[in-house]
Amino acid sequence: MTTQTAAAPADTANIRVLVIDDDEDAAIGVQELLEMEGHTVAVAHDGTAAMQAAVMMNPDVALVDLRLKGEWGLDVVQSLRSQFPDIVNVIMTGESDSTTVIKALRQGVYDYLTKPFQPDQLIGVVDRTAEKIRLQEERRRMMEALSSARDSAELASKSKTEFLTRLSGELGDQFSNIVKLSSVISDQQLGPIENENYVKCAA
Repeated sequence: MTTQTAAAPADTANIRVLVIDDDEDAAIGVQELLEMEGHTVAVAHDGTAAMQAAVMMNPDVALVDLRLKGEWGLDVVQSLRSQFPDIVNVIMTGESDSTTVIKALRQGVYDYLTKPFQPDQLIGVVDRTAEKIRLQEERRRMMEALSSARDSAELASKSKTEFLTRLSGELGDQFSNIVKLSSVISDQQLGPIENENYVKCAA
């Protein structure tokens, strides 16, 4: 499958969220809450369905349950990242084991929610991811602007160098012609010159 990049939305007040949770009621609850906040939300209940939904949706954020039926949530996170390198992953977990959370964060997960969580906790995490996406977009635009400015400067420098090289060659030819003409006059190769001032001038 071709690698795709999740493009940050123009308005981070509305981001694309993929909810991956095998608890259908919980997933629908998260979907409804986030849609009320103005986000575009899709739901999947396993890794396969998540990849299919991601291809259709191109999500900015994935909220992934750490323990899916028969699957490890971090494996789904890695699969998503392999196809959508810019996606921001957030895990949802009912485990209180901090070791698991730390492992997830070390693997590139941006944030986590401990189940059961309150609506304001969910909204807070999603708002933080939206801000991260906004900053990523600003950085991308800045890098593009810098790259464009660098390319323009390099083109201008190349054009200047080419112009000076061409001008130097043309001036060199003219100076060579002047030297030859001066030599002809000073040596009186075409015959004697009565006015010696011309000879001196040529020399």
